[in-house]
Amino acid sequence: MTPEAGAAWGGNQATVRFEAGPQVPTWGLELTAGGKAFAVDGKALSYSQKERTLTFSAAAAGLALREAEPCPFVLRTKMPAAATLKEWALTYRRAEDHTPPGPVRVQEALIHDTFEADMGAWTGSAATPRAGSTARCWCATPAPPPQAATV
Repeated sequence: MTPEAGAAWGGNQATVRFEAGPQVPTWGLELTAGGKAFAVDGKALSYSQKERTLTFSAAAAGLALREAEPCPFVLRTKMPAAATLKEWALTYRRAEDHTPPGPVRVQEALIHDTFEADMGAWTGSAATPRAGSTARCWCATPAPPPQAATV
């Protein structure tokens, strides 16, 4: 088992390796982590038949982990008869989390021209985008200042 039972854990993956012998069908396995039950679905809990490993992803499971608190795990069979195969706990330590952050996702937002008054008209930019660019630039063009009358 990786990490070992009782070890500090960064909330990354937890893996159970099965020894050679008869296999329990994946539809008959269930892992309870932090009080939530997970079936082998390829998302939070996946099984590799080639490596004979059951891998749990805390990030995909959406577990709320707290610093220095143990997260209990229970691996059991559901069918033909419910039986507990293994129980253990891992203690969450943020310093052990070596998972890089996910990518930043930015969405284009529409700007309505009525959010401020007396700022002038919205016009397209005079700048021409580079060839192949899909960039759009919109800027507020202020009204020209009033000219002093000459007599």
